[in-house]
Amino acid sequence: MKKIMKVVGVALCLVAFGQTAKAQFSAGVNAALPMGNVGDVISLGFGVSLGYDYALDDKMSIGGEAGFTFFPTKDPDFIEDKYADGTKHYDSYSRSYSMIPILANFKYYFADNTNGLYGIGSLGLTSLMYKVSYTRNEQKIDWTPSTGWSYSYEKKSYEDSFSGTYLSFGAGLGYIINEKIDLSARYLTVSSKGGSSSFLNIRAAYNF
Repeated sequence: MKKIMKVVGVALCLVAFGQTAKAQFSAGVNAALPMGNVGDVISLGFGVSLGYDYALDDKMSIGGEAGFTFFPTKDPDFIEDKYADGTKHYDSYSRSYSMIPILANFKYYFADNTNGLYGIGSLGLTSLMYKVSYTRNEQKIDWTPSTGWSYSYEKKSYEDSFSGTYLSFGAGLGYIINEKIDLSARYLTVSSKGGSSSFLNIRAAYNF
C-alpha cells in the first residue's frame, strides 16, 4: 500500500510540475492510412493515443506520444481458389494487424504555441503485431482394391503470429484550432529487417 501511495504521489507531483512548467497533456483519436505495398494487405486503421508537450518557449516544444492502432485486413485472392469439384481450399481465413508507436516529438510553431500552424518531427520505436489463422480443406486421395481411387477432404486449422519492435520516424504538420483542439497529419515510417512500412497518420487531439 505504501508503495502504491508513493507512486501516486510521484505521479501527482509530475502532473503538478507539468501544469506549472508550461506542459500540456492530450488524448487523441487516430486514423492511419497504410502506404505502398502494405496497403495491399491492410486497410485504413483507427486507434487512440496519449500525448505530452513541454514548451521550451513560444516557438518550440518537446514531448512524447504513445498509442495503439488496429488495421482491418484485406482477404488475399488465393482464399477463393477451388479444387476441381468446386470445394474451396480454405474453409475460413482471418488475420489481424496492429501497431503501438512510442514517439518523441519536436514541434515548431509558426505563430506561437497557443494557436495556428506548426511543424512536427518524430523519432521512436513502434511495435508491429500480425496474426493469421485459417482452416484449410486438405484433399486426401485413397485407394482400395474394392473401390479404387477415392477423394475426400480433411479440415485442418493453422495459426501463426509475428511481432517486433522497430525504429520509426516521421514528420508532418499540425494546426491548433483553440486551446483545447489540435489537429495534425504526419507521415510515419517504420523501418524493419524486411523493409519499411509507411503510414499517413491523422490525429485529432483534446488538450487538457
